[in-house]
Amino acid sequence: MGIVYIIPLSSPKSTMLNSRWFDGVDLNRVVTVKWFISNEIFNTIKELNINSVGDFHSTAINSMPGKEEIFCTMKSSPESFHIGRYITESTKSEVLFYDRAENAYQGALEDECNMALIPAVTCEVFSTNGM
Repeated sequence: MGIVYIIPLSSPKSTMLNSRWFDGVDLNRVVTVKWFISNEIFNTIKELNINSVGDFHSTAINSMPGKEEIFCTMKSSPESFHIGRYITESTKSEVLFYDRAENAYQGALEDECNMALIPAVTCEVFSTNGM
């Protein structure tokens, strides 16, 4: 038994514009920067003692990764890799794991959670609209 928190949209304006950017800032690279919604989400995760995080995005043709993929890490949080592998076994997604969280996407929610020892994955879902 547990509690699941869902944030359907972190930036409605960006969603309406079909973009991860808000006023010139990539919201998935500023988790550690005060006053951004990404930072507020990260701080709330820590305050509520949330024990795992799924960050869901969409991807489009000719973008990174451009296919359904689960981003996870082996270090600092091996549970991230186990969650990612579990999801890929149940879906058509591929697993994309990094040895260390801080090497690839600093400032991203998944990486910052993993570095804080909160297991996290990013799930990229293919969308022809690129939303």
